[in-house]
Amino acid sequence: MTLTIAQMMKLVVFGAAASVCLLPMKPIVEEGLASWPAVLLWEAIAIPLAQAVVAFAMVKPGRFRDGLILTLVGISLAVALGAAISLYAGGGGMRGGLTPGFLLWVILLLGIPLTRVFLYLLPGPCPGCSRSLLLPDGTFRPGPRESLKRAYRCGSCAGRFWKHQGEWKAMPAEVTRSMW
Repeated sequence: MTLTIAQMMKLVVFGAAASVCLLPMKPIVEEGLASWPAVLLWEAIAIPLAQAVVAFAMVKPGRFRDGLILTLVGISLAVALGAAISLYAGGGGMRGGLTPGFLLWVILLLGIPLTRVFLYLLPGPCPGCSRSLLLPDGTFRPGPRESLKRAYRCGSCAGRFWKHQGEWKAMPAEVTRSMW
């Protein structure tokens, strides 16, 4: 795989954004203001958010950029939600002055956007068998001069579908063959 100079520079900028997040943390731990586990947790939340901001500025607008940003924000939200649930379940928040009521509010406030991200990425049950969720499967062009549409695939019945004017439709056989 070969990369252009512009692509290599974008990788450097993504790495620099992660490094900027990491840079001030060692002195904070050395001064005793935070522990290494707290710093690692903070970085697991902050670095994907920093990468999402860089992706917004550096990646060409389109479905890939939108999906990348949603994925990075989803990772950050999932890590923060997991930490809040762990503190709530283990009672560890009490040592830090976090009450169970406060942690429940944090879990609720983090859970709502994470649910929205997952619902955006996973469109719903299969219209053919209704047994599983549809997963993104690629894009296709329904007609010669029509815009690209997103295709979805069912994990149970292996059917391929697309949404047209709010209704699910099965993909034509010739389109299915040309995708692969």
